[in-house]
Amino acid sequence: MLEVALQYLEYGFSVLPVHTLIRDTWTCTCGNDECPSPGKHPRVPWVEWTKKRADRAQLEEWFEDEALESNIGLVTGDISGVIVVDLDGPAGRESFGDLGLTTHTLIARTGGRGLHLFYRCATPIRGRIAMLPGVDLKAERGFVVLAPSLHASGNRYKWIRRRHPAEIEPGLVQLAETERGNDTGWRDEALVGVGEGERSNTAAQLAGRYVRLGLSPLETYMLLTSWNKRNSPPLTQNELKSTVRWCYQRHNDSPEEEIVNYGDLAGILKRIGEGR
Repeated sequence: MLEVALQYLEYGFSVLPVHTLIRDTWTCTCGNDECPSPGKHPRVPWVEWTKKRADRAQLEEWFEDEALESNIGLVTGDISGVIVVDLDGPAGRESFGDLGLTTHTLIARTGGRGLHLFYRCATPIRGRIAMLPGVDLKAERGFVVLAPSLHASGNRYKWIRRRHPAEIEPGLVQLAETERGNDTGWRDEALVGVGEGERSNTAAQLAGRYVRLGLSPLETYMLLTSWNKRNSPPLTQNELKSTVRWCYQRHNDSPEEEIVNYGDLAGILKRIGEGR
């Protein structure tokens, strides 16, 4: 794993040794038989390494002893120059399609068959944020496990798209900061969904919030599409589009973008996740 760690260092990543799995018992090498995160937590105190990157000598000290097997992890945020969108299961892939982020970026398949998408971001985002169902954003002082680490399932983390991380859209950065500052309100309104008599009102309130955040009409429509799936029954696509147009006109910001259905992004991501 030392050679891999040095390659990541050359790329500019801040990496750490991570506990792995004892293959006979598939328990964590930390020694806790009931470890809640087997093979997923750092083997060393890691707060220090959120502020400075381990150099070659430090990596050799950590990884040179081949008898002491390790997984490897990444400190996300400015220290490594990337943030990570963590997708968990079908819900994460569906939600990701509604966010409208590009899939033309650095992507890894996790041992649990989820996906990690790596992006560059000029604006710092603090901490870890649950964005949408199945979607976490790992930013400043966040942490993810890297390939070729071993997962408790017996699978290994694997790079499935090797390319330079794409720049993340400013709209998502703004949404992430609002999610942090108004966590309860956002979840109550956008993730739970509402009944038939409240859909139009709530859609307009959410769209108005996104307008004030500076999101584009297209970004607003995609986020409302994700929220709408949890309504009973959902609004039609035409009703959502009309609401978005009305909100932007009301805020003296006539939408110049054509609002279209970007559901095909979810299909693209599904194919990537299946290794096609």
